[in-house]
Amino acid sequence: MWRCAGTLRRSAGPERTANRTCNVAVAVVIGLPSGTRVWLAAGVTDMRAGFNSLAAKVQTVLERDPFCGHVFVFRGKRGSLVT
Repeated sequence: MWRCAGTLRRSAGPERTANRTCNVAVAVVIGLPSGTRVWLAAGVTDMRAGFNSLAAKVQTVLERDPFCGHVFVFRGKRGSLVT
């Protein structure tokens, strides 16, 4: 997840709306509990599939519980999309 770390400017008008300009993007890192495994799918995945379909792939192919707390990462055809 990326968050804008730009400056906050207020307009001079009577409504005083805040405008945010994004000059720098800062990565927000989500910490994982110790013992959490990250599973990477080694093939191309149809990214049109919903979460239920991806959870079914975890159950059938990896023979794992998709709700066990581990992270399962799937890659799209072009490699530019990861879920």
